[in-house]
Amino acid sequence: EALYYWHLSIRQKRLSFQNVKMVHFDAHPDLSLPQNLKSEAYFQPQQLYDELSSSTSGISEWILPLVFEGHLEEIFWLKPPWSHQFGAGTYKFAVGQSSLNGNVCTDSTELYYIDDDLYCESENLTEVKNVTLHVVEILSHENEFERIFGREIALDDRKWGLDICLDTFSTGNPFVKIFDDSMGKEATQLLTELHEKPKFRAESETISHREKIKLKQIFTKSLETIFGEDEMEDSDAHKPGPKESAFSALTALYHPPETGQNLVHRLKTFLEREIILPEHFQSILENGLCLATLPSNKSSREEMLLLLDKTGVFLKLASPSNPSLITISRSVGDNFTPLSEADWLEEKLLNVLESVYGNAIELQEM
Repeated sequence: EALYYWHLSIRQKRLSFQNVKMVHFDAHPDLSLPQNLKSEAYFQPQQLYDELSSSTSGISEWILPLVFEGHLEEIFWLKPPWSHQFGAGTYKFAVGQSSLNGNVCTDSTELYYIDDDLYCESENLTEVKNVTLHVVEILSHENEFERIFGREIALDDRKWGLDICLDTFSTGNPFVKIFDDSMGKEATQLLTELHEKPKFRAESETISHREKIKLKQIFTKSLETIFGEDEMEDSDAHKPGPKESAFSALTALYHPPETGQNLVHRLKTFLEREIILPEHFQSILENGLCLATLPSNKSSREEMLLLLDKTGVFLKLASPSNPSLITISRSVGDNFTPLSEADWLEEKLLNVLESVYGNAIELQEM
């Protein structure tokens, strides 16, 4: 829904058509893209909204369409300390149409895009739009914030917008409960370790970007074979069948070797002991990665108040002019924001925004 209001503000000329900057407070970067949506659909708003609404990951795919459409050129992601999808720093990359399949992809080499199968080499991108991403931890020292932000956000009052999700201040990972309820806590823990410990996920300069892509493909193929439909094992007793080969390939993806051996042994034991329904296998293939990559931190009121206070401080430093648009997402329905804290957080956040922008805020429920 936030994307609709950004488009609406552009149509109404509250926001400039291009060279717009976004300040994004969120526990998640929301910088993915729909995997199988052709580039022309990005310029058919209703088709784009329908795609995002129907996708389980649509909530994380709404910002980069604004880049590909030519509106957004710079993003400032303000993240809580427990969010690690991107490290603090500045990233420059391109978003464009892949000449290989017609989908919209990026040339960023970050693991975030390897995970989502969205990487494309620069020479294979057309209709290219460049974007700069600044990642700042909210609890950073104010000098660091000023160094990255400078005074550049608002060239005029139509050049920037503010987006805030309440899960910035207290964050749940709904997939943990989904897997706990459907498969049990032991399975959830095992699947989390399987997804978070492969060596291509480690911050290591010894593994090239190309090698990370190759290892990720082996990982995905191994899980698809292990959790896919049962296949007849090879009748040659001296040759391992496809599932056994997949277990061996999976084992080799971990370092040290003992880690892979232990995880695969636990996985085999679990699969032999438990009855896993086909829909559970499908859930593992589609959402297992979320157990390892999505942040989670149920904050105390004290922690939330500290983050809210810092939010106000940073917004006062960010720009001499008010944003043309402020969107606030509760993220309660998808369980990213704890329901018990949502109303309290919303009230406190509105108080912060009023202290920064005064009576300039015009509230409208989405």
